[in-house]
Amino acid sequence: GISVTSIQYQDNKPCLELITEGRGILGLLDEACVAGDGTDHGLLDRLETSFSNHQCFKKQRVQSNQFTVKHYAADVPYNIEGFIVKNKDTLKDCVVQLFVNSR
Repeated sequence: GISVTSIQYQDNKPCLELITEGRGILGLLDEACVAGDGTDHGLLDRLETSFSNHQCFKKQRVQSNQFTVKHYAADVPYNIEGFIVKNKDTLKDCVVQLFVNSR
């Protein structure tokens, strides 16, 4: 027969939950965008407060505008600059005008 070697995979669920679940990174990002007065550094402060004890989140001590997510393959640093602007879903003016003119 064919010899098969068992491969152990690291469970990535904690990392995925950190990013996507409820008040995870994306949830807090959405809240900052909806509030309208959120700032990138305010978001970073909330992330650091919310996830300081999470196994997959690491605060960058040297770079004050970064945080790190410990993915299964490697630690990945993220720069917070522009997070809120990049996440805002804006509609083109013609679409907004269409809604304004509709009844």
